[in-house]
Amino acid sequence: MVQKLLSKDDQSAVNSALEEVRIIADDLKYQNNVEFLNGLIKHLRIELFELSLKSKAGHVGAYLKSDETEAIFIDSNLSAEEKIYTVAHELGHKYLDGKTAADPRLWFRMKNKGEEKNQEPSECRADEFAERLLLPWKNLEPILFGEGKVIPLWIIEKIAAKFMVPKDVVKSRLTKEGFKCMST
Repeated sequence: MVQKLLSKDDQSAVNSALEEVRIIADDLKYQNNVEFLNGLIKHLRIELFELSLKSKAGHVGAYLKSDETEAIFIDSNLSAEEKIYTVAHELGHKYLDGKTAADPRLWFRMKNKGEEKNQEPSECRADEFAERLLLPWKNLEPILFGEGKVIPLWIIEKIAAKFMVPKDVVKSRLTKEGFKCMST
């Protein structure tokens, strides 16, 4: 997974968006990321659709905003972890790109195909938002305490299972925090 650094403005936008979500999250009762995202979507009155996208372009999710509705579409063929991450990514579009959309807009998430370094800035912001939403540092820090800067694969797998996200998302989040993630 290629790491793309965000500009200071993009980083600030992600921080502001996460603050907004944390305010809502304080009122939600949840035990895991599935309950959290379901509660957040219900609170925001976003419709969630799961269908087989079968996109040749590799689309696995989409966020749609119009005057009448907001909706997230996710590919039913994804693993449970990929679905969770895709919903969080699409919520990133709502918070980071959807606020200024006066006309109907549609954003797509594409399955990683090695083109991450060429991603649109809005996709990079949505990825960063999703990683930090699902893997908040305050929850990672206790797990990583005493591990040093090199994280073995079994810890990455443990984090991925606990937070119900793909391993590559854990690796990306930890790498951005300055850790080296082992593959084996």
